[in-house]
Amino acid sequence: MAVIISLVLGTLGARLVGLLGVDYVNSWSQAIAVGLATMFAVTGVAHFVPALRRDMIAIVPPRLPAPGLLVTITGLLELVGAAGLLYPPTRVAAAVCLFALMLVMFPANVYASRMPNPPKSMTSRLDVRTAEEIVYLAAAVVVGLGSIQ
Repeated sequence: MAVIISLVLGTLGARLVGLLGVDYVNSWSQAIAVGLATMFAVTGVAHFVPALRRDMIAIVPPRLPAPGLLVTITGLLELVGAAGLLYPPTRVAAAVCLFALMLVMFPANVYASRMPNPPKSMTSRLDVRTAEEIVYLAAAVVVGLGSIQ
């Protein structure tokens, strides 16, 4: 729930600042870029918080090698992507790359939803996870398309 809240509050906060006259966030796509960056900063940092990291490692499908390394790499990619969303010249590339990253990581959510005893932080049902994923993917599309100049 914290993930979608960070996207929504980051977007609304940025849009409010834009309405107050700050050009950096004077459109919805720019505000969504800030909200998406906020979301990926939160999730990227979570990859390195010991209890959450342990849970993320646990949901890496067993057919994939080196779950700890994969969690580290995806966390770093999320943090780099968040920074890229905030820098207008790299915003489109960051949105496209994060879109692809979300698609690549989604099987871990499917695996977690099918685990008999998933980690406590990973207990969302697959339909809820899928709906949230669609929102995140749509946000990346809005940012990518809205930032093309």
